[in-house]
Amino acid sequence: MTYVYYTLICLTLIVFQTSVVPCLMPSHFFYDALIPFIAYLGVFQPGYGSFAFSLVLGLIMDGLSGGAFGVYLATYLWLYAGVRLLGKIFRLRNGGVLLIILVLGVCLENAVFWGSILLSRQGVRMYWFPIQSIGLQVLWTALAGLILIRIFETLQNLWNQWARAFRT
Repeated sequence: MTYVYYTLICLTLIVFQTSVVPCLMPSHFFYDALIPFIAYLGVFQPGYGSFAFSLVLGLIMDGLSGGAFGVYLATYLWLYAGVRLLGKIFRLRNGGVLLIILVLGVCLENAVFWGSILLSRQGVRMYWFPIQSIGLQVLWTALAGLILIRIFETLQNLWNQWARAFRT
């Protein structure tokens, strides 16, 4: 039943990111809304199932993005693995640590994205635009990232209660 919850959340975030955000603002100014979900999976959910879900989610987003294949996949897998590794060292449920992880996740995704552009030798010049874009994404992450993680946690608890009531 948990995978149904994951699927519903991911479909909602994908529709939000690909349909709603571009109508409200240029999409490069808003961070990837799935980064908090991947961090949530790494911190709050156990095992291989959440890793497999991160893998499938990265493949789906790479298919939808139309950009260099592997950007989302690499970002999600490295973020998930990094969060799981940090979970062995730090207590990750702390809000400050979660915020740092989310900001690092956004920076990681931008590094992978801009690195793939620079490696493709398309002659991109790094002026103010990427710096402004990354700065606004970090700002949005600081404002909304922890709220999204708390929403995922609350919805997971509600889903688990509903699933228990449904089984009995």
